[in-house]
Amino acid sequence: MNDADSDLFSWATDDEGANLDLTSQSAAIRRNATPLSQIRNGPASLPLLQLAEWDETLAYDEQPPTCIRYLIEWKVKLNNRCISKDTEPDVVLAPGAYWTKFLRSKLDKLAKKKLPPNRTFHVDDMDIAVSVNYRGEEDLATRSDGLDIDWKIIESKLQAWSHLLLDGKRLKISLSFNYIETSQSGSVVARGRGGRSATASQLAERAIDIGEEETASAEPAVWRKAYDFFR
Repeated sequence: MNDADSDLFSWATDDEGANLDLTSQSAAIRRNATPLSQIRNGPASLPLLQLAEWDETLAYDEQPPTCIRYLIEWKVKLNNRCISKDTEPDVVLAPGAYWTKFLRSKLDKLAKKKLPPNRTFHVDDMDIAVSVNYRGEEDLATRSDGLDIDWKIIESKLQAWSHLLLDGKRLKISLSFNYIETSQSGSVVARGRGGRSATASQLAERAIDIGEEETASAEPAVWRKAYDFFR
């Protein structure tokens, strides 16, 4: 092989090597590229489990998560004054289904325990917020009359943010149930000295204060002692 043939062979070999390098780089780019469908449709979202899809024997604690997991913070108010609050951690069941299966009965039980006895109360309205601990995303804030909750709006927001769970973010639903007395609400039921009147709601709040004082001290409240003394 003369020098000309050697140079030609060397050039051809170098050219083939360059082509192989380009082919390898192209394959790597294709492997790491975002699928066109994902670019068009946005980030992939996680599923929100409905009751028929939920298995109560599973923990659903995989990392990264395979379904939407969120926190519920809820509180009970009497005339817009908080009397109790609770938390439901690591919920995977869709909010509407979780409300029907678990939370509604918990609310009724807690209200029966915390609200004054021998009176009838109902939820007048609710404040609802859906949030994620990610800067740039505003909370969804809404309300409802009574317990007429539009769970579809809440569930849609959770699904819209579900891809953030893959980045370690957390989703939260905040519920505030405001109770008022059903009968004699806002009416005058007692009259004290100096012509000042007390409404049913004020008496209900006083009953709550007495109950909390007795629970804390394990003794009858001072108000009750004074009332029994002068009665």
